[in-house]
Amino acid sequence: MSMKYEIGTKVKIRTDLETDKLYNGIDFSIDMKPYMGKEAKIVDCNGNAYFLDVDNRFWSWGEKMLESISDTPTLDRMLEIQEQSELCGEFLDWFLNKYAVFERMQKRESPFVNADGASDYINKERLLAEFFDIDLDEAEREKESILKSL
Repeated sequence: MSMKYEIGTKVKIRTDLETDKLYNGIDFSIDMKPYMGKEAKIVDCNGNAYFLDVDNRFWSWGEKMLESISDTPTLDRMLEIQEQSELCGEFLDWFLNKYAVFERMQKRESPFVNADGASDYINKERLLAEFFDIDLDEAEREKESILKSL
C-alpha cells in the first residue's frame, strides 16, 4: 500500500478524532487525545502506521488521523473561497455600476490630500479580502516565496 505522507513531512493531528475508533486499522486511544491539534513531523512509517516526533515515536498514527500542513495557508484559503468570492464580486460589480458608493469617511491630515476623492471609492478587492478574512500582504509574501523556490 502506498503511503500518503513521506518521512520528514509536517502534519497536524486532527482535532475531531474519536476514542476507541479505528483509523486505517489503528485504534485511537484515549491516551492519544493530548496530541490532538498538535503539529508534528513524520519520523518513520511502517505498513499503514506513521510514527511522529511529537510523541517520540510512541504511538502509531493512521493516515486518516493526520492532516497536511500547508506552506501557503493564505493562498489555500483564497482557493477555498474562490467561488464564493467571485459571486460576491459579481454582485459588487453590479451594485457599484448601479449606485455611487463611498467608503466610510476617514479623517485626513489636510483637506488637500487626495482632493480628487479617488481614495474614498470602494476598493472591491480589499473589501472582499476583508470580508473573507484574507491578508492580501501575506498572500503576496506566499506568492513570492513560491516563486523563489522555483
